[in-house]
Amino acid sequence: MGAPVPKVAGRRRQDDANGLILVGENGADRVALGVPTPSPQVKGEVANRISPGAGLVIDDPNGNERGGLGVLDNGRGVDCLDYPDPITREAVCLAVLPEIGFAGVLINAPTGVKTERAAMAVLKDGTSILKLADTHGEERTMPVVQDESSARFLVLDPKAKTELDVLTKINP
Repeated sequence: MGAPVPKVAGRRRQDDANGLILVGENGADRVALGVPTPSPQVKGEVANRISPGAGLVIDDPNGNERGGLGVLDNGRGVDCLDYPDPITREAVCLAVLPEIGFAGVLINAPTGVKTERAAMAVLKDGTSILKLADTHGEERTMPVVQDESSARFLVLDPKAKTELDVLTKINP
């Protein structure tokens, strides 16, 4: 514990950190609470975090990041759980992303493109959406509620680049 955390022989990582770090019996970081939080370790390699911030990070027995809660200096607020090695990508995130005007939940598949597979969010213009994507990350269905306008339920075909609002096909 410290600001900075002291360098001790038993800790595998020797990078600078401020806060409290709990290590496992093998010397790998398991829990870190800090300002800024330590850089994430992914597949055994220390990577750069998108922005410094304050938070809580939870690592697997080898010290690879598996989740955390943080408020970043760039304005983001995130609470995420990651898939384990060898996938090492975010599985589920509750996120506030002011730079793109997004607040919601993102769910990623364990494999495939880096795009979310499902999302529920409110956008900066007040639009509420639920997005479901296929295995390639292409949006396929999307209920949308915006302002006082009628709700829309979009069915999308990325190959044909078409969009159909199925609610317009229903006769009340």
